[in-house]
Amino acid sequence: MAENSKKQGGKTQANAVAVAPKAGAVVRPVRRRFLRSTRYDATRPESDLDRFWSGADSRSVDASLDPETRRKLRERARYEVANNCYATGLGLTIANAVVGSGPRLQIVDADDRTRRDRQQIEWAFCEWSEEIRLAEKLRAMRFARYQDGEAFAILCNNPGLPGRIKLDVVPLDAERVCADYYRPDPRDVDGIALDDFGNPVSYRVATSHPGDLGFDPERFGTSQRRSASYFNDAKVYDAKDVVHWFRRVTSEQHRGAPEIAPALRLFALLRRYTLAVVTAAEVAADFAAVITSDEIPGGTSAADEEGEAESLAWFEEVPITRGAMLKLPENNEVSQLKAEQPTTTYPDFKRELLSEIGRALQVPVNLVSGDSAKHNYASGRLDCQEFHKMIRLDQQAAGIAVMRPIFYAWFDEYAALERSQGRQTPKRPVVTFQWDGFEHVDPVKEADAQAIRLQSMTTTLADEYAKMGRDWEDALIQRKRELDKMRELGLTPEQVAPPPADRKKLE
Repeated sequence: MAENSKKQGGKTQANAVAVAPKAGAVVRPVRRRFLRSTRYDATRPESDLDRFWSGADSRSVDASLDPETRRKLRERARYEVANNCYATGLGLTIANAVVGSGPRLQIVDADDRTRRDRQQIEWAFCEWSEEIRLAEKLRAMRFARYQDGEAFAILCNNPGLPGRIKLDVVPLDAERVCADYYRPDPRDVDGIALDDFGNPVSYRVATSHPGDLGFDPERFGTSQRRSASYFNDAKVYDAKDVVHWFRRVTSEQHRGAPEIAPALRLFALLRRYTLAVVTAAEVAADFAAVITSDEIPGGTSAADEEGEAESLAWFEEVPITRGAMLKLPENNEVSQLKAEQPTTTYPDFKRELLSEIGRALQVPVNLVSGDSAKHNYASGRLDCQEFHKMIRLDQQAAGIAVMRPIFYAWFDEYAALERSQGRQTPKRPVVTFQWDGFEHVDPVKEADAQAIRLQSMTTTLADEYAKMGRDWEDALIQRKRELDKMRELGLTPEQVAPPPADRKKLE
């Protein structure tokens, strides 16, 4: 044992001590203590804002999004969407902007495939997508992610499809993916089995929806255990056969929360305030006037004692003829109720609520409200830039998490059919997906800017056509066909589409 000590204030302090524990002695772990810093105001005790953070905890995201919490959020989000026009319109706006008319496959690998072979695969995938109505299912899944927090789909065989490929994409409600509550697995996140690295291995899907009309309580036990018993009837699917689409906010998150969860209270306040305004306006309109008098309750006025005035009974209704001038009894005055609702603050308060709701989803207030009357051209376009960026990122994530698993499952079946007919088996291509672009508010300015970018070589045809959701090779091939047809008919491009100056002369 080596020891180096020194005297400080009559006490001995060891700089370095190495002590070997005795045989059979119990070694207790050293507990480190930390002093709480007061540098940040939010960490100071006895703050006036402590009650706002009373719900803060240190639970993981998966623990915070336990089955009961997600169920409560889904129910309230669905209720709000079903009864609030703004909540419904906001979800449809996002779903239509992200999915649009559906993704279009584009093979981008540098393999030895000819343009004809690539085009054949793209056409076959497009035909299959229309058969199963893939775009409609993707829009429903995107809306479910907005409303329920996550969307599931199973890749399965459907013999009822008319085409050669029987692969189908079947969307599921989020509550269908659930755990076995009688035999819980510590690595299971409410129906999603994970490996040692946190990757999904399998999904446990209930055979029926817990809220179906065909629910039989006698089959699944008493009401106390009905929910847990119901989920025992399930089927396990491999991870490659399930598409799971949700917004990941942390690295260890495996289930999703509704995207409108932060705005649920604001939606409720918006409806409450609107109903209060309408109620106040109806009351002011129904009770048009009130007659007041100087009479003493339970007594008479001085004019009544002299017999010079006629008295009205308390709360007596006085009929009023439209457009007539009436004479009231003496010492009675009439005063009309002021119809103060809706107040001038109602539109401003409503707009502020919608603006705060839109921030949770990165949607500008003019798109949330569907009204750009208070925006000019520059501010409206500036506000939508962040929304367009969010849509592009969402489309990119959908292409990786949703469309690639679907395409690879389809391509495996497509290659198997090609082999069965004696054709050469194609290799798995490297693909990307083109989505609908955004229409510019001023097409002339956008076309001029596009021409400048192409002339200065700061962009490419592939990038410009991708912004419009189109394949640049298909566009050029189609343009060549049009030019060949115009030459065959003896037309020039200027005759088909005259320049702007000549177009003004024609007008």
